[in-house]
Amino acid sequence: MSREPQLTLDSLRTLDAIDRRGSFAAAAEELSKVPSALSYSVQKLEEELDLLLFDRSGHRALLTPVGKLILERGREILLATEEMINDARSMADGWEPEIIIGVEAIFDERRLFPLISKFEALADTRVKLHSSVLSGTWELLEQDEADMIIAPDIGIQIAEVQTRSLYKETMSYFAVPDHPIHGHEDPLAEASLSQYRAIAVADSAISRPKREIRLFDKQPRLTVSTLHLKIDALLDGIGLGSAPESWIQPLLNDNKLKRIGDGAPQEIPLVLAWKNRQMGKAKQWFMRAITELCQRDNRK
Repeated sequence: MSREPQLTLDSLRTLDAIDRRGSFAAAAEELSKVPSALSYSVQKLEEELDLLLFDRSGHRALLTPVGKLILERGREILLATEEMINDARSMADGWEPEIIIGVEAIFDERRLFPLISKFEALADTRVKLHSSVLSGTWELLEQDEADMIIAPDIGIQIAEVQTRSLYKETMSYFAVPDHPIHGHEDPLAEASLSQYRAIAVADSAISRPKREIRLFDKQPRLTVSTLHLKIDALLDGIGLGSAPESWIQPLLNDNKLKRIGDGAPQEIPLVLAWKNRQMGKAKQWFMRAITELCQRDNRK
């Protein structure tokens, strides 16, 4: 029985070093080998694979197209191997390889960036932020597509899920200053609002029933996928809609948008939610950090 050719991680590291350093001698220095031993190992690899990996006809050895293909795929293997080892070490120390945080659209994800930068010094855990809307945020947790969520408290109950109050997001209706809604005697009444196009962000749920917040049956509407697009649509004057006061305040200051009516704004409670199982160090760290962040910002 013929022996299968051996393409080892060491062989791939050798090809990578030669390509990066530009010569066998420089690669040998990096790998703490003598050039002759390095040259021999490459020659032996070519014989085992029955492939020509380097073109030696010039002053320096250059990868052949076949050699470039093997190195390109080999670098993917080297990277995957390094990630696997790092993940294993992290897991052995109690840190998850990856943490996914589902974030409701009205919570500005950029508020989490300082936390992620701080966390980077603690562990190699990969962090993913998953933006979602209404029921779709809870669905991420229910289907184990997120380790924790920052979500609106809209009465959804899921088995094994724990919640912690964060703060209340203040929502008001807005439109451009010259929108006709501002001329109504009672602009926040259903009879007034329903005459004009509403800009809405679609519930991102797939299997759960989708929810709508204060949209009227006969009201024309434009549905978009993100809050950023909703605000852009409001600025273009093609409709009206509710949005977080904190997002809109700079636009109010610049007179680009105007609050509709004088009624009391709506407050939407936001909670942190998670399942108690698989409580690794990264999950616990972000639970504490997000809670402290919201408490600190709420006191300002």
